[in-house]
Amino acid sequence: MVRRIQFRKFLNHKILKIISEKCKNLLKMILEDLKREGIGIIVRKNPGRSLKFIILDVNGKEYEIDVENWEECEVLKKFPLLKILVRNEVVGKPPKDIEPAHVKVMRKLELADYEPMSDVGHLRFYPNGTLIHDLLQDFAFWKIVHPLKCMKVDTPALYRANYPRVKELCGKFDARIYKLKVDNVEFVLRPAAGDLGVFEMLSKATISWKNLPFSVYDYSHCYRLEQRGECTGLKRNRYFWMPDIHSFCKDWEEGKKIFEELSYAYSRLMDALNIEYAFAWRVVKDWYPKLKDLILRILKNVNKPALIELLPGKKHYWVMKNEWQAIGSDGFNAQISTVQLDLENSERFGIYYIDKDGKKKGCIIVHSSIGSIERQMYAILETAVKREKEGKLPMLPLWLSPEQVRVIPVSERHLEKCVEICEILEKNKVRVGLDDRSETVSKKVFEAKRSWIPYIVVIGDKELKSGKLSVVKRELSTVKKDYKEEMTVEELIREIREKCGDMPFRPMYVPREMSKRISFVPWGGD
Repeated sequence: MVRRIQFRKFLNHKILKIISEKCKNLLKMILEDLKREGIGIIVRKNPGRSLKFIILDVNGKEYEIDVENWEECEVLKKFPLLKILVRNEVVGKPPKDIEPAHVKVMRKLELADYEPMSDVGHLRFYPNGTLIHDLLQDFAFWKIVHPLKCMKVDTPALYRANYPRVKELCGKFDARIYKLKVDNVEFVLRPAAGDLGVFEMLSKATISWKNLPFSVYDYSHCYRLEQRGECTGLKRNRYFWMPDIHSFCKDWEEGKKIFEELSYAYSRLMDALNIEYAFAWRVVKDWYPKLKDLILRILKNVNKPALIELLPGKKHYWVMKNEWQAIGSDGFNAQISTVQLDLENSERFGIYYIDKDGKKKGCIIVHSSIGSIERQMYAILETAVKREKEGKLPMLPLWLSPEQVRVIPVSERHLEKCVEICEILEKNKVRVGLDDRSETVSKKVFEAKRSWIPYIVVIGDKELKSGKLSVVKRELSTVKKDYKEEMTVEELIREIREKCGDMPFRPMYVPREMSKRISFVPWGGD
């Protein structure tokens, strides 16, 4: 009898599990069908407890969003990127789901592509993409991490699934966790949603009030088991590189100060990458009056109004977070950087400091992510593509362009002068390529344009006599007409160095001579 009851319970459990799984799949299919039709659905937790959305302008004026008449909001008429964010996040009417434009571009420019031998959402990076990847990492370190005097650490990629803190995290984000077994022991790959290694490290550290505030920088490869259909190009991956900063402060005022510093640093990052973005904030409603002055000060500094979501209670560990939401050419938004004010995790993870009075106290933690390198590359490419709608040519920021100048000889007798110019440019930290192939000049120029080369220099008899270069400038050219200018080599170097300023520099990762380069992707990038 007992065995029969146990079997019945087991059978009922199995049936319920099957029904539950089928319902999930059915719901997923319905949502995907609605998405294809351009209909968005917002699924909100805490039913019956409505969320409130407002726009906070730089002058301190608040606009409550009426979902029925949201397009009539005065401030949204002036800020189209913010209007797109409100449409997607609040109204729930994102555009139809199409392949983002950057996917074709990342292939055409030989930056990155899907890796067929790996899992979905895992990319291969070609030399040009690897160079951009490294330059973005350099920027993060030299322009954000180093000025903040962060301590750089490294943490494992693999964690035991039965370790209490790992177990707790898996309970919250189980569907997004990569799992594997080694010698019958279950492990998880480092999740993007956790700070396991850093927090475990600091829970064992001896921290004095004299040490505060301090920041820790962790540049790590992370794993997130995104749904197969969600993995798209550089925008959403299962494997990516994440530069994170965690700042530990002794009190509330110190935490707000660090929050503000990081917000300014990440805004400078967006400007340096030429990323078009809208500003979003999530704030626990009861904390908003206490934090409004800080929010407003940051908005005035970046000169942007923001979408603010007022939450009835804490969803996670933070009471406030901000997000730099990049707007792609397809009308979708994606978070790049974020800063979060955390009042809980110090106690949860056992991170304490010894105060002047000898007592053990918890820290205020400011979590922040500079944004995955892959997501930054996505936003850069999507912003570049949008230039075409304005009649301009798409291009990368000059300091990130894998090849900044392409020198083209008209004939073989001009090659020696071209080599001389290339060597001068290289000595002055300019990435330069030389098209020494036996192709027509028109084909060489066409391929240089197709590769988004910022400066194209053609050397013929005229240039040899005058000592000046005929330079095609991509930034000032249009889809219909090239912008040409005569310049000396010194003038070209000066312009490039002024435009790049003190941005990080690395030499090219491919041979200077086109004849020595291999083609990783057939022309067209398809």
